Order: sequence, then structure tokens, then C-alpha cells
Amino acid sequence: MLPLRPSAASPHPVEAALDTVAHAAVSQLGDLYQVAFQTGDQLQRTAMDRGAGFLTLQVLHPGQATQQMAEVLQPALNAGRLLLSPQASWTAYQELLNKIQVYFLVQDVESALAIHTSHHMSLQALTEQAYDRDTHSALWAVEGLGRYYGEQIWQHEDAPQGLLSGHAASQLPEKSLSMLHAGVGLSFAKKLLRPLSPQSSRAEIRDVLHRLVRLIHDNFQEGYIGAAYESLGLVARTFHPRLVDVLDAVLGDVAPDVSGCYWHGVGRALYFFPTYFLPGLGLPWQAVTHEAPHELARLNALAGLTYAAVMVNLRHPAIIAALLYNHAEQLTADGAFANGVAASVMARYDTTPDAPFVKFFYQYQPDPSIPGLAALWNAYVTIPCEQALTHYYPVLKAHRRLDEMAQYQPWSSSVTRLHTS
Repeated sequence: MLPLRPSAASPHPVEAALDTVAHAAVSQLGDLYQVAFQTGDQLQRTAMDRGAGFLTLQVLHPGQATQQMAEVLQPALNAGRLLLSPQASWTAYQELLNKIQVYFLVQDVESALAIHTSHHMSLQALTEQAYDRDTHSALWAVEGLGRYYGEQIWQHEDAPQGLLSGHAASQLPEKSLSMLHAGVGLSFAKKLLRPLSPQSSRAEIRDVLHRLVRLIHDNFQEGYIGAAYESLGLVARTFHPRLVDVLDAVLGDVAPDVSGCYWHGVGRALYFFPTYFLPGLGLPWQAVTHEAPHELARLNALAGLTYAAVMVNLRHPAIIAALLYNHAEQLTADGAFANGVAASVMARYDTTPDAPFVKFFYQYQPDPSIPGLAALWNAYVTIPCEQALTHYYPVLKAHRRLDEMAQYQPWSSSVTRLHTS
């Protein structure tokens, strides 16, 4: 494993770091979340013994019993002590805290923004409130706000119209639109997929997807629609893992051009899935290869997984440097990793253009004493990000096609197509 620490005096040896994480998870999340970490076959068997619910993120929703977290968290942390080397302890510790913070902001934005359902506030006012937070958390608060807004509308309307299009959208900051679309997409997908099960017929699944397509086109702006289909993949892999392949197959008939976005969302889901939540083990990166049924799925899932990892850890480039070094053979075999890195930087720049850590991230200088790392970082992070922000993002923005970032594709080909369309 790559030894990337902030300094030799860093006070995070494995045992202390993981104990601190356990304490932070319990004290910060309290009744809101139960973080179920399963690391390895033994922990998965333990989780199955205690209930299949641990295999979904349902345990992270408010209202579940907090003692369940302690029962699963401590064995996972003990396994982590054996599986994580002392050299990797700092990056794993920081990555875990980053994941917890992001999930908190997206899944419980009501608490983060102190939203009270009894006090009506416009989406515009709530969005401004989200942007009053620091530039790092603002992005995730905006995505969580989209999810919350969509869920609130569902309580009063069976077929919402124009949530993020027309006059309603004209009142919103343009920089908020990508993440608001992603968040509302989460609420749509969760609502519509909830009745489905592995026993559902293809006709039932087709009806659900037809309804989702209609809702997306009735409520979303052109140029942001891909974010909704990405959210569909995220929800499918998180809550309906046994339906992922059949949803992909039926989606190919219903909306054949969005399969890449769907699998991009599946990749994002893998990064946050409880079985793979504990960092440092490389499990989600292995899962991409095993779960993708075809090459388009694999490329997009890998790009989506990379996108999530970079977005969450953008302020800590050492985490991504360790990832790239430790999995170089897989991540440099094609363009999916570099694509995911560049997409995450463009999305972050679009949503929080004033964030100072965007440039800090891709201009990061890895430890020169680690053989080959500086060259890897330059080839797969620095150069793709500089090209994306200089040549690709301005074209995507001008043509209102930012949802191109929600799937894997060679950026040069995409830009050429937009220029000639």
C-alpha cells in the first residue's frame, strides 16, 4: 500500500484512527444514521445473520434503531485493523470521515439547513441558504435539497409538472441546476422503484420506466436530463441490487440513449454501498469488473465510481493519489478513470466556481520519492482536468449539455459533435 501521510507526526495510527471514526460516526450521526460497514466475507455473513436490511442503505435513514449500528460497526472496524496497513491509516481515516459528512448532507439536508416543514420556504430561498454554507458542503447540500424538494412535492402531487423547468427554474442560480436535477432525480427514482421486486414482471418494470421518462421530461430542463438517469442507476444499485441488470435491459428499450448515465449512477452507488464503505480495501473497484454485464456498463460504472471518489475527497488529493497508485493497472487500462476525474472537477467547478480546492486538487504534487506516482498523477489527473476546464467545460456550458458529464465518453468527440450540430 502507498504510504501517503500528511506528516511523520500525524497522530492517526490505525487503532486510534478507527476508534476515532467509530466515535465520530456515533456522536455526529446519532439517531439519524446507522452506518453499517461490512468488510469481507465474514462481515457479510454476520450482516446476513442479523438481517438483510444491512445490505442496503435503508439502515442509514432516520428512525432506525441506533444500537444496530454499534453491533455492526465495531466488528467492521476490528476487521479494518487487520486489513489496513499503518502506512494507509491516515488516508483511510480521512476518506471515511469525508464519506460520512457527504452522506449526512445529502440524506438529511433538513437538519443541515434547519428546514422546518411547517414553515414554507421557496426552493429559491432554500437554495440560497444552501449556498450560505462553506463551498465544500454547499454542493452536497444542494443535491440533498433537490432530493428533499422532490419528496415534499410527491406528498401533494401524483404527477408533478415543471419542477425544474420554465419559470420556476429561471428564479434559481444557474450553478445550482446540475445538483438540483440530480437530487430531484433521486426522489423520482426512489418513489417509482419502491414497489418493484425481483418477482416483478418485465411489463411492470417497463411501465415504471415509461412513467419515469415522462416525469423527467415534464420536470427537467434539456441539458440536465442525464443527471436523472444517473440517479436511477444509483437508486437501483443501492435499494434494488437484484434488479440492476433487468432494469438496464428494459431501459434499453424504453430510453436506449441513457444506458451510460444509468451505469454511471451504478458506479456512484458502489462508492457509498455499506459493504464497501470502509476505505482502503479496494472492494468497490473490484466490484465494477464483476458486476458490469457489458463493456459500456463497465466503462461507465468505473467512471461513475471515480467521479464519486473524487467529488467526496477533492480537498484531500493524497487519497486519490493513493488510489491511483495502488490500483494503477486497472485504472490506467482505459480512459474511464481519467474521464471520471475530469467530470467531477467540471461538475464541482460548475456548482461552486469559487471553490479554491478545485485547482489545488489537480495541481497537487505527489511525494517525488514514490516511484512513478508523479507521472501517473500528471497523466491521469492534472492533464485531463486542465483540458476539461480549458477546452471541454466551456463548450458543454455554452451548448447547455452539462449532462454529458453523467456518462463516460471521450470529451474531444463530444465537443466536436456539439460544435458541428
